[in-house]
Amino acid sequence: MTNHFFSIIIFIVIMTNPVQAQQVINLSQNQDEYQLGPYLEVLEDPGAKLVIGDIITPYYSEKFQSSPLDVPNYGFSNSAIWLRFTLKNEAASKSPWVLELGFPNMHYADFYQFSANDSLLKALRTGTLKSLNTRDHFHHKIVFLFNVQEDSINQIYMRFQSEAAMTIPLKIYSMTNFMEISRIGNLSMGILIGILLIMAGYNVFLYFSLKDKSYIYFSLFIATLLIFIMSYNGISSLYLWPNLIWWNFRSVALSMALMVGFFLKFSDLFLQAKNGNVIIHRIFNIFIIIASLFVISIPLLTYRYLILPLNIFILLVASFSIFAGFIFWRRGHRPAGFYLLSILVLILGAFSIIFIRLKLLPSNFLTEDGFMFGSVFMVLLMSLALGDRINLLKSAKEKADKDLKFKEDQYLNIVQNINDFVWETDKSGKYTLVSPSVEKILGYKPEE
Repeated sequence: MTNHFFSIIIFIVIMTNPVQAQQVINLSQNQDEYQLGPYLEVLEDPGAKLVIGDIITPYYSEKFQSSPLDVPNYGFSNSAIWLRFTLKNEAASKSPWVLELGFPNMHYADFYQFSANDSLLKALRTGTLKSLNTRDHFHHKIVFLFNVQEDSINQIYMRFQSEAAMTIPLKIYSMTNFMEISRIGNLSMGILIGILLIMAGYNVFLYFSLKDKSYIYFSLFIATLLIFIMSYNGISSLYLWPNLIWWNFRSVALSMALMVGFFLKFSDLFLQAKNGNVIIHRIFNIFIIIASLFVISIPLLTYRYLILPLNIFILLVASFSIFAGFIFWRRGHRPAGFYLLSILVLILGAFSIIFIRLKLLPSNFLTEDGFMFGSVFMVLLMSLALGDRINLLKSAKEKADKDLKFKEDQYLNIVQNINDFVWETDKSGKYTLVSPSVEKILGYKPEE
């Protein structure tokens, strides 16, 4: 009872403090979207042992600090992160508001809503490692629906914990605006997935047509890239394997490791490293073995101890692939130019995500979604590289046929004009070629 009394006093003090009052989010009918970063207060729980009953006590309430970033980013952390912000509803509409967590791969996300008199109005514990039944809304991102009575003030507490990196972009939308943004986002994601599916199928077709293994490995790379994008963005757990909680985070790591392995094998074949540079060929194979070890270790290691080394390995592979592409391009291998450009486009997006998770870059639309758009451009550019490679092989074959025809004509010209008796036979001893001089020497015509 005493704790309850002190909680009310602290809440009143916070609400009446002139500096803190400026941090209240006023929900209005005239505004459909709110970026929460400037309004957030943060408390880090290093032991991840505190519960909401502890957090609302005066002792911990005083420990909250204003967030230094618009998008809190804690990288790979063992801590639980508590956020707090205050809402005032000035809108007459009774439609619920939508709180969206923009980072879909959050393992645990808890939501607590308190009224002005410190009554708990709503509590919801969800996350990617929780059943879909714990979600407020069927969406690939984690969203919370809430109502605030008109002209009343509520305080929201949120708790986040994850073995993955913790980036916490939070926004509040009106329901109408959220549905419209979701529609556009789903359409964009559908187009991206469709492009990748088409390109994967196209390269399978080319493999069966041309019998070139580089096409099948590129197709496998696209397939695992697609699975990674869908898993990372929470789409797979929503539509492909709902409620397979144990598989949700493993699918991200597995698709990453397989994606790197298939890309390395494709690169080795595409650049023809075995014939062009045996050292680069061997390094590609060493990296393929390491990628295979990552695949094997996925059931054995926790996500935390797996994903960080895997991210570092991807950075290393990407850097070496750029080096290899540059070496072959400098040697005059024209398709290597497309290969190099496509890798640079993909790496810009991949590096941005990795650097965000390592707390080296801020989280925003460009850095978070750059990888997906970079993936499409990379696949399209690499398809141009494969097409250019086909043209080069076709040109080389035509030149070889032309050279062979020229040499055959030269040979026949020599045979036709030589004074000696020249002939060819097949394996059975039958004559296949006889020089005209046979008539002068033996008295037989060549056709006889």
